Amino acid sequence: MFIAHRACSIVCCDAAQASAQGAAPGFDVEGWLGLLRTAVGATDVTELLLASDGTVAAGCDGSCSLGEATLAHIRWPDGIADGSGIDREPAMLGYLAAHPLP
Repeated sequence: MFIAHRACSIVCCDAAQASAQGAAPGFDVEGWLGLLRTAVGATDVTELLLASDGTVAAGCDGSCSLGEATLAHIRWPDGIADGSGIDREPAMLGYLAAHPLP
């Protein structure tokens, strides 16, 4: 599974961000990744965490407001809309090419 998400999004990055935004418990990507890797036993989960400028983020944005999260969520990481100049689609398509369905 390839999971691309923002450090600030309405699909919260981690439990702290979910709590700050008033999201339901368990509505965070970090928790989902943990479940995939442990409870489901998924051994090939690739995460691409992006900052608002389209660069790779070191971690979740703790100061993420709901308004910023909404805007970040609807912006596709194409390198043009976010201003980074980095096209993330080749990474996503490369993952799919390396993991074809049976």
